[in-house]
Amino acid sequence: MKSIKFRACDRKERRMERVISLAWDDNRDYPTFVETESCSYSLVGLQDIILMRYIGRKDKNNKEIYEEDIVKGYLKNGDEIIGIVRYNPKEATYYIEVIKIKFFGEDEYSIFCIPVYLYHIYNIEVIGNIYENPELLEEGKHESNNRI
Repeated sequence: MKSIKFRACDRKERRMERVISLAWDDNRDYPTFVETESCSYSLVGLQDIILMRYIGRKDKNNKEIYEEDIVKGYLKNGDEIIGIVRYNPKEATYYIEVIKIKFFGEDEYSIFCIPVYLYHIYNIEVIGNIYENPELLEEGKHESNNRI
């Protein structure tokens, strides 16, 4: 059975924490209470955190992959990609929003913005996340209209 896990990023301190428990009100489609390893947030404090779901996969180093993680991997043809883990609610699937690609045989990354489904990427490795490691995206800053 797939584990349902979340982590939370404190917006002010840019610190990632494991979520211990969530509570929902029947009239809302978002949590009304979140408890992390060091804090609790009620409905009023929820704007202070960002919740990210575990996608049910681990990277090549056995590290859990969450939404908004920055990952590096390879396409079947040998191209190396760096991108952000995203969720497509219309198709109920996760994908990588590729922002940089190093074509096979090239020495430098090119800026690219395309979606690629996870099953097309090999040797995935989590190298950071968009909240704690925004510098990993600096060359690839963009406003993406290419989400699936």
